[in-house]
Amino acid sequence: MVDRSFNDMHVSCEKEDYKSTEKNVSSSTKAMAFGNIIFGGPIGAGVDMASGSAYDYPPEIQVHLHKV
Repeated sequence: MVDRSFNDMHVSCEKEDYKSTEKNVSSSTKAMAFGNIIFGGPIGAGVDMASGSAYDYPPEIQVHLHKV
């Protein structure tokens, strides 16, 4: 389970006979967050930002591993 956040996500992968690999994945702001600023005002936007629901990560993250 991944908690959404404004911060980038750090992914670390390990597998026997492969080099450990790390990758940073950028967080993005959802389009609905901008609508909430307009229609929900600062309170609605603040709640979304504090809870992380205004942010998202890509649905798929590929990390390439290389044999040792």
